[in-house]
Amino acid sequence: MNLSKRLFLAIIIMVSFWNISGQSVKILNKATEFPISGASIFNQSQSISTMTDSDGYFDLSLFAEQDTIFIKHLVFHLESYSKKDFAKMEYEVFLLPNVFLMEEFTVVANMRDNPDELPYKIDIIKAEDIESSSAQTSAEILESSGTMMIQKSQGGGGSPMIRGYEANKILLVVDGVRLNNAIYRSGHLQNSITIGQTMLEKVELVFGPSSIAYGSDAIGGVIHYHTKQAPLANQHNFKYTLNTGLQYATANEGTTGYVDFSMGKNNFSSLTGFQFSKFGGIKIGKNRSFTSDDPDFGYTNFYVGQDALNQDVMIHNPDPETQIGTAYNQYDFLQKFLYVPNQNMDIKLNFQYSSSSDIPRYDQLTEYDGNELEYAEWYYGPQKRLLASASVFYKEGNRYFTNLKSTFAYQNIHEDRINRKFQDEERLFQNERVNVLSANFDFFKLSGINKISYGLEFTHNGVASTANYTNIFTGIESIAQTRYPDGGSNTLSLAAYFNYKWIIRDQYILTTGLRYSYFHLASEFLNRPTLIQLPYSEIRINNSAPTGIISFEMYPATEWKIRSVLSTGFRSPNVDDYGKVRTKSDMVSVPNDNLKPEYVYNAEFGVQYQFKEYISFDFSAYYNLLTNAIVRTDFQLNGQDSLFYDGDMYKIITNSNTAKAVVRGLSVGVDINYPISELKEQELLFRATLNYNKGHNITEDIPLGHISPVFGMIKLGLKSGKFYYELLSRFQGLKMLEDMSPYGEDNENKGTAEGFPAWNTLNAKAIYNLNENLSLRFSIENIFNQMYRPFASGVSGAGRNFIFSIKYGIK
Repeated sequence: MNLSKRLFLAIIIMVSFWNISGQSVKILNKATEFPISGASIFNQSQSISTMTDSDGYFDLSLFAEQDTIFIKHLVFHLESYSKKDFAKMEYEVFLLPNVFLMEEFTVVANMRDNPDELPYKIDIIKAEDIESSSAQTSAEILESSGTMMIQKSQGGGGSPMIRGYEANKILLVVDGVRLNNAIYRSGHLQNSITIGQTMLEKVELVFGPSSIAYGSDAIGGVIHYHTKQAPLANQHNFKYTLNTGLQYATANEGTTGYVDFSMGKNNFSSLTGFQFSKFGGIKIGKNRSFTSDDPDFGYTNFYVGQDALNQDVMIHNPDPETQIGTAYNQYDFLQKFLYVPNQNMDIKLNFQYSSSSDIPRYDQLTEYDGNELEYAEWYYGPQKRLLASASVFYKEGNRYFTNLKSTFAYQNIHEDRINRKFQDEERLFQNERVNVLSANFDFFKLSGINKISYGLEFTHNGVASTANYTNIFTGIESIAQTRYPDGGSNTLSLAAYFNYKWIIRDQYILTTGLRYSYFHLASEFLNRPTLIQLPYSEIRINNSAPTGIISFEMYPATEWKIRSVLSTGFRSPNVDDYGKVRTKSDMVSVPNDNLKPEYVYNAEFGVQYQFKEYISFDFSAYYNLLTNAIVRTDFQLNGQDSLFYDGDMYKIITNSNTAKAVVRGLSVGVDINYPISELKEQELLFRATLNYNKGHNITEDIPLGHISPVFGMIKLGLKSGKFYYELLSRFQGLKMLEDMSPYGEDNENKGTAEGFPAWNTLNAKAIYNLNENLSLRFSIENIFNQMYRPFASGVSGAGRNFIFSIKYGIK
């Protein structure tokens, strides 16, 4: 053999060896052909182990030629192969789902990125559900699960309720960054609307105390919004995507337009998205069968305007079914970058900005003082949210971790409240600015087939609160009481957690975890003359909160999953809890310098059953004991139980750790996904949910606030070729007045004399996909034009609503 032939043969051998040694294998879901991340890969002795990455790949070169290689994932059948088997399958392996179809499975980097690592009830609102939805906000998207209610105080509202918890007892997360900040209040929040719904890829709903993974505020559960991510191209190709659409709704003349586009190579991608929404006044339904006992309920009979001399006058509304004061605009921007310098590292940059017009507080603008409207003006100034984050996902394992994710984030939030009482010359401005810094370090270690998660978290909130009165005629400004401490506030939290998931054979999983959190809260009060005088000039609070979890999951057969959970959760008081001054109805809330974290002790039981691939059943029951609960109580300030504030006398209340409460409930869900034809060109879809919650303040023997009445939905869908048809009914039970909190959390004055009436709506939808790029959608919501108002809401639901949309995409 001559030298050239020998050299050629040597090159062939080297190239072949390089291909074998560097070969990656891709693991996919046989039912959906989606990649499976987080699958455990190990040899028979478990001396070598790894896991699939976010794209479903693992490195085959880690294993010896003679190894039998096992692939294990909780929701797929266990499989084993040799290296020759992988070569025959062209290095793509399709796994058959075991217990439940998981059409999309999230990255296993840590518990916060992958809620399936938590033993709680989990719902996922998938991309296809979001894309087919006619929801106008990211809060309304949550209702599509059938397991969550939304409260609204105004048109630009949307406060989710999970298992009888709301507002700052629920944690909102976007792309791994917590949105809850130092001024998230215990009342009703609209912050969930500050994420454009067309920019979402999926939403994960975690039910139950999740403080081990997420820390403070996750008492009721977690809502984790995931925005879209630009895909990388294969090899040296260039990939781009485009999505755009327009939607119009008749009930509030609401228009939403959006566009997002991405472009990427094999190691870099960029995604840019923009959404604009414009909403008019919401028109309620004419059919009053649910509110027949109160013929005026929900009508907007008068609103405030100005005469020729700029004096406030009450104007009769010629169309009382239109809720004047519910219109607003909003725009949202998203920019994301992904850079993959090598196979062991992903770097992501994420920039989000949301801003709105002024958002009127419809519930306040319809309050009466005697025969006159109480307020001439009451609105939020433009609500602005800026988020910038950088995350690094490091996948080259060592003895301490299999992978590591670190996330650094900065947020800037603007909230303004502006109000003026009827025929008053003084307009009150209250302005809040919050700056948030956070850092998370989440480690994941694969120990054989068992899983260890541990990490550190740091957050810092800085709050600046200012206020002034401005005379609407002269423009002269004067001092006013701030909502939060006028000398500024700072909060600091440090936390560490550890979680171990022990997979005992194939049928049992034991999960244990601990978390320790420390909080330092500091606020300064200037106690300026003419304003409320406190008996102190500063508040310093140092708190710590240990929490834990133990759970046991059983898989007695491939169709069954049974889980039981004992866990604790907590919520540290924030600036809104201990430092707020605000009025509601005839009460004024004042600061309290002695607040501690509230704790919840949770016991939960759940059963899931999958019949073949078509029918799944889910049942969950829970019992919560809430201690040190922060609730509103009567209070005296400087020996007085009443206070003259903003021109009126109010009864004084404050937030206190005085209550022990019980919250319990259950939820049931049934899903059917039945292929009518073998090629799945026709599919019958069915989903039904029922949710029941009950809460009681044991200490005062009164109902607990925020406890929703029974609610749920029934949905029937049919996929047939290019068409999709759907009928959907949403329903809510009666919430009687005697079952509501007496401290105003449930807005009992916005219901009828009986309470919040039961209601249901029937809705229909049709989608026609002209081709793989273009689709047309038509929906009719509230077909029977019912007049209804969701529990605790200050604004009524829309009447009959025709919705038209067109969507175009290139993928």
